[in-house]
Amino acid sequence: MQHKLVCFIGGGNMAQAIVFGLLKQAYPADKIIVCDPNEEKRDLFAQKGVRTSTDNVTAVAQAEVVLLAVKPQVLAEVCSPLSAVDFSDKLLISIAAGISVARLTALLPTTKAVVRVMPNTPALVGEGMAGLFADQNTSENDRTFAQDLLSAVGKTLWVASEEHMHAVTAASGSSPAYFFQFLEAMQQGLMDM
Repeated sequence: MQHKLVCFIGGGNMAQAIVFGLLKQAYPADKIIVCDPNEEKRDLFAQKGVRTSTDNVTAVAQAEVVLLAVKPQVLAEVCSPLSAVDFSDKLLISIAAGISVARLTALLPTTKAVVRVMPNTPALVGEGMAGLFADQNTSENDRTFAQDLLSAVGKTLWVASEEHMHAVTAASGSSPAYFFQFLEAMQQGLMDM
């Protein structure tokens, strides 16, 4: 795997899973930057030797790869200041559910290479299954890098059409959560007896 400078925007559970998975595979910690406003999250990464920041724009400007790991509802707000950065030579990877390539390129207009990824919760223990879609402007080199990156937390599968990402989101992203919620409710019901 190539060791490009990767900037994670957002340090939540999925970003943690990917970063820690990369570190387990001997990806250099100094080639990873995690931006998050939460000091505790930044400290968690810093303890592993990962660079951290609260300055998204500066971190993104340095990076070769930018991975958007924020909730879909805050993506536009997060991307607004980033639109001043030239993304023309960067790979943009998004794990924000339901956000299309068209929407990503509208938010970050200089973006040329985009990969959408839908990971799932088993990625948190290195056993995930991620669906990936790349737009036609994304080079084979960038596709390979994105696949290698996500392979750090499980298996990957490319889909031929962006429309298929809806099925990936429903089947592997949302369905397990409903199943776990059902099991929790069942457990609670038994405990309440």
